[in-house]
Amino acid sequence: PTYIHKVLLDITGSEDLDLHRLAIFISTIEHLIRAEMLEYLYSAQRIMQVKIAGPKTEGEVDLVISAFMLLYAFGANLEVSTKRDLDKTLTFLQANHKGWQQLQTHIQDLKKSTTGTATDGFDGVMGLATAITQNYRDWHSPTCRDARERLLAMPSYKDGRVSVLDLTPVHLPGSRLLFAEAQDYLRHLGTLDETNASNPRLIVPNYLASQALCLTTASYYTVCCHNPCEDIMAKLEHATGEPSATADQIASALAEGGAGRLLTEAERASLDALTANNSRVVLHERPLAMWLHSIFPVDCPMPRDHETINPKTADEWMADPGSNVQDTEELMLEISETLVRYTTLGLEGVDEATKQEEAAEVMDDTVEVIVDPSSRQLQESQEESVMTSYRRIGLGSLFQIAASFSLLASMLVLCLAMIRAVMSAQGINGPKWL
Repeated sequence: PTYIHKVLLDITGSEDLDLHRLAIFISTIEHLIRAEMLEYLYSAQRIMQVKIAGPKTEGEVDLVISAFMLLYAFGANLEVSTKRDLDKTLTFLQANHKGWQQLQTHIQDLKKSTTGTATDGFDGVMGLATAITQNYRDWHSPTCRDARERLLAMPSYKDGRVSVLDLTPVHLPGSRLLFAEAQDYLRHLGTLDETNASNPRLIVPNYLASQALCLTTASYYTVCCHNPCEDIMAKLEHATGEPSATADQIASALAEGGAGRLLTEAERASLDALTANNSRVVLHERPLAMWLHSIFPVDCPMPRDHETINPKTADEWMADPGSNVQDTEELMLEISETLVRYTTLGLEGVDEATKQEEAAEVMDDTVEVIVDPSSRQLQESQEESVMTSYRRIGLGSLFQIAASFSLLASMLVLCLAMIRAVMSAQGINGPKWL
């Protein structure tokens, strides 16, 4: 997305995106996501030995979608995997992985409600895969609700904040690990209120809307918890139809609907103070965001420093990587820690002997590791993950790297072609090199 944004600005000679350019940007991203999904489904059908054209059985559809979800949700590398690899991984996950079992139930429910039949052909499978990715946040929602409820029930909760001393890691079967982030990481995310340095407090809506609770996918985006403040802002935007609003418009919009919110005298006085200078307040600027956080301390995040909560682009990092740059091995260990938190999801109740047996089988040199089902201590799994990666580097890795660069080049060409087509349709002239 950063590259596409830069190319679009270079083409139009602008320093920012107006509404028209934003529409082109979004259309390009959507086109790339769809092209990526097509590639993933082609790979899944090839690996699972299912014909691409023509009708399919229910069993074939389930095989293809399962392989697709291994790639989409777990990051499995289908280019270096075989059907035997995937069959063994899927068998283990279905028997022991509560999170995977719940995901499969969610997929079966979507199959029943999706328009059309997935067995009709490739278009049917594509329609089901699209529905799954578009509803992936719905599957993630119970985890978000659980985190919210647990935070609000903590003894120290007050005004949308809880003491970090109350945060202890929680790992329920079929759910991710909650509240295990280090304090430095929470600070980096902009989720800490350190007004009282001796008792820092977690800002609940900032935490729920942060990357800490997002699910990584193999696509261009991550899947995060729903931010209720977006619904509130949508009401304000719909009521005003403008980038700014009067205090009366804001108060009326918030009061509308079955779940309307009537302002108290003190709240209305603070709103009037925002519009004291020119009788209007800009909807998408810090003053209104701060006011909304004070009115809805659980639903609306507190605005924080932009540079603190957003990761750097590649160009920004190359220009100034900072003083805390990690060595390659340390970075690999950090990534391994993240992967372990996902791939051990729901394995606490599995018999230890079963885990070790399955782990030994999957770690066999003749089988590519896709999902490591081992539940060993984090430090041991991190160390072995790094050493295994080193041992596997060889000629196959060189071909894989070459294929990755080839794919990247193809996607960039596709991106430029998409921008060129949209601009041409809109009568916008780009530079000669485009």
